[in-house]
Parts: sequence; structure tokens; C-alpha cells
Amino acid sequence: MRSLSPKKVVIVPGNGAGDVKHCNWYGWVNERINKIPDVSCQLQNMPDPVTARESIWLPFMEKELGCDEQTVIVGHSSGAAAAMRYAETHKVFGIVLVGAYTSDLGDENERAS
Repeated sequence: MRSLSPKKVVIVPGNGAGDVKHCNWYGWVNERINKIPDVSCQLQNMPDPVTARESIWLPFMEKELGCDEQTVIVGHSSGAAAAMRYAETHKVFGIVLVGAYTSDLGDENERAS
């Protein structure tokens, strides 16, 4: 039976974020979610942080971050694209998309991503 509330939140940052704990709003949100009783939040630097290739990010989300049916994925920018791709083939509790987009914006690196 599916739980009525998630047990975990995973923040998937945008590519090129650097040290995610000190970039954008990621660390701030991570701290606040970790104050919610019975919910843990994970925030880690992603592998392949500049190009953000699906072939690297999605296995990392599954194996290292443990995204599963009790996880809400908060994806920002290319992390939002990764959250949507992940949810196409994996059951998750939910996804929250921040600054999501659907094109490569004419940028060569985004196209590779």
C-alpha cells in the first residue's frame, strides 16, 4: 500500500551548479525539508555536472540517491528534465519542477545534455 506522505525528498539541481549545497536555493530548501518530521532530504553534487547526460544522471538517481515510490524529486532546470525522464520509467511519489524547459535553447551543451 502506498504511503499517504513521502518519506524522502531528493533535490536534483541544474547542470553547472558547482557545489550544490552553496548554490542557488538548494541548500536553503534542503535544510528546511530536513526539519519536517519523518522526511529526509538529499542534496548531492551530480556526476557529469556540466553536460548532465541522461545516461549518467538517471542511473545515479536510482542507485546513489535511491529515488523510489516514497520519494518526491524536486528538479531544477536540467534537473527538472531529469526528473521527468526518470518518472517515465520509475515509480516515484511525485515530482516538483522548478524552471523546467523542453528545448535545448539553441545551446550546444544543452543539446548534448
